[in-house]
Amino acid sequence: MPSKLEASLVLVDELLIGLVVLILLTTLGFLDVFMAIIIGIGMVAIFVVSTHILLKPQFLKPKVGAETMIGKRCRSITPIKPTGEVQVNGEYWSAISTEPINENIEVEIIGFNGLKLMVRKVTNTDLT
Repeated sequence: MPSKLEASLVLVDELLIGLVVLILLTTLGFLDVFMAIIIGIGMVAIFVVSTHILLKPQFLKPKVGAETMIGKRCRSITPIKPTGEVQVNGEYWSAISTEPINENIEVEIIGFNGLKLMVRKVTNTDLT
C-alpha cells in the first residue's frame, strides 16, 4: 500500500499530465480555450480536495492508544497511597502517585508505568 506522500505525488503527476493534454488539445484546435480553462479548474479542484483528504490524517493527534490518555483528568476511585484505582472514560485503571491522594479527588494522568497510570492531584492553579 502506498504512503500518503506517494499517493499525493501520483496525484501531482496525474494533474500535470492532464494539464499538458489540455494545452495540447487547445493548441491543436480540438478544444475551445474557455472549455479548457473550465476543465483545468475542475482538475485543480479535484487535486486540492484529494490531497487534503490524503494528508489531513498525517497532522491529527492519535485517537486511540495510551498516548491519548496523557493529560486527561479523572477521579480517584480508591485512595492512591502509592497505588490505587481511577476511572477513565468509564474504565477502571490501576494508578500510582508519588503523593498520597484520597478517594474521589480529581487527578491528571501524567504517564504510564507498565499497565498502571501515573497520576498527580489537580491543584487549584491547574484549573485555569
